[in-house]
Amino acid sequence: MSGDVYTETGFPFSVVASSNAAIGGGINERANWLCNGNKSSHGSTYSQYLQYINTSCYSQPAGGALGNERRNDLLGPRNTNIDLSAFKEFIIHDELKFQLRGDAFNALNHVNLGEPTKEITASDFGAADANDGNTAPGRVIQISAKILW
Repeated sequence: MSGDVYTETGFPFSVVASSNAAIGGGINERANWLCNGNKSSHGSTYSQYLQYINTSCYSQPAGGALGNERRNDLLGPRNTNIDLSAFKEFIIHDELKFQLRGDAFNALNHVNLGEPTKEITASDFGAADANDGNTAPGRVIQISAKILW
């Protein structure tokens, strides 16, 4: 039997305002910061994970102005993963063995979300959707057999 456990904090990121042509039209302009956008609790069920950022803490800067948000003031979702493996070897003859193995990746089926939508003008701004393609897969179980000689 063996296993791996890893956990990591989310990556830092900033909220992105829409392009403001009056100041050069850069694509990574920051929004106006009004309050702390980190939610204190993200809950433990899927429905509570959807709104990851407190969106009322950010606004679009006025035309010709730069946003006042600090760089990378938010942290993305934390990732936790536990992989487990169990195997048994059966001796068939001298050096000939048969191994039966079972592996469970993300054994506790923990939701590992991708980075939330950071564009202030997006319809899903602040959401960390588990179906957006940036999410780590759920529990994966595999069973295998092999002959060793």
